[in-house]
Amino acid sequence: METPKRKMLMLVAASVVIAAVALGAWLFFGGDAPSEVDLEATAAAVQG
Repeated sequence: METPKRKMLMLVAASVVIAAVALGAWLFFGGDAPSEVDLEATAAAVQG
């Protein structure tokens, strides 16, 4: 059974991976890189 700490760690890791993939796709398709503020807002939204 997973501990709450481990579960939170997995959620954070998944969020980072998803953000990296999304950013990579955005740049690959020629979009402008979002600012740090946008990234922080997105991270906050993902973490709830």
